[in-house]
Amino acid sequence: MTGNIWARRCKRILRDLELPEPFEIDALCERIGADRGRPIRLCAIRVPVEGPGGLLLGTADTDYIFYDAQTTVAHQRHIIAHELGHLLLGHEHSDAEVGFTAGGPPGTTLLQHMFARTRYGQPEEWGAEYFATELLRRVSVWSSDALPVAPDEESAELLQRLESSLSPRNRP
Repeated sequence: MTGNIWARRCKRILRDLELPEPFEIDALCERIGADRGRPIRLCAIRVPVEGPGGLLLGTADTDYIFYDAQTTVAHQRHIIAHELGHLLLGHEHSDAEVGFTAGGPPGTTLLQHMFARTRYGQPEEWGAEYFATELLRRVSVWSSDALPVAPDEESAELLQRLESSLSPRNRP
């Protein structure tokens, strides 16, 4: 898909998206999750320098956006907006190679899809990046600099597994 087509799709989605005033990225995620019938959980994650800045993981009933805990709040918002772009543009797969495995003991959450921000050569990445830039450009009043920091129990388990997978000492 060419840049012009992505731009048109992003602008159409943004035109129909009601942005909260004052703007809170977590409130927007809550609204989008409710509209899609799938909650969106935001979780800060410690990412190695060579790792992805953000991750979008989808389970059977929840979408998780993991963002770099060690970067600025403005960059964290951009990461979250980028991952929202993947969701709203309908991207369903990733070429990410982060070493995360969805398997585990019975009762653990099974992974449905994953996107990782590592390369921007793919058309899906361009579209998500365009979406994030346009979304944040439209925001005039921010409510605060605070982002959610405490994950719920299921998010905490996923977060622990992700951080372990992303750790350089666990890579071949």
